[in-house]
Amino acid sequence: MIEMGEVLRVKVKDDGGDWLKYTTDCVHPNDDGYLVYTECVKNHIERMLQSAKEISAPLKKQLPERFFDSKNTLESAHIMDCYQAELGDGWSKVDKDLCHRYPRYIEATEPGAELSFKFMGKRIGLYFMIASDSGDVEASIDGGEIQTVRTWDEYALSFDRVGYKILDCNLEYGEHILKLKVSSQKAENSKDTAIRIGAFLVS
Repeated sequence: MIEMGEVLRVKVKDDGGDWLKYTTDCVHPNDDGYLVYTECVKNHIERMLQSAKEISAPLKKQLPERFFDSKNTLESAHIMDCYQAELGDGWSKVDKDLCHRYPRYIEATEPGAELSFKFMGKRIGLYFMIASDSGDVEASIDGGEIQTVRTWDEYALSFDRVGYKILDCNLEYGEHILKLKVSSQKAENSKDTAIRIGAFLVS
């Protein structure tokens, strides 16, 4: 493992503390930031090669017995397509890509529009679009407590992108029903109450 973040943090600090010198948005590296990363990787590999011992044959190692069964790990995690949901009035299927990350999505813009989605597992999440007109959606599982998911943030005013939200990861393994309803509430600066979902995250 190579600690990239610390190397970049030190570089930014030494050069006056301006993150935009090495990133495009204080998060994603620009060309100068990637150059810092590249030098870090090169130096790390050089140190490893200098200290490496010659190996004449592959080493064999016996792995221990697994600690958890598949139901308690994420090895069964998968994406379930949005078109598998049971859509109520106000929802429509959109045959366009979700920010170039998923081939299609479902959409509703009017508060009160509902859908239900049946799944087998113990974890459930949403994979959705964050856009300038995105709103809030209310979610409940098996008729339980309602939680509100905001699908908008301040960066949505500049560009659309995808986001996700894990709704619950401690369900009893089995069949469950997720219900969603477009909320009348939204972020103050959002342009509308639109909800666009590409897929459900299930495990």
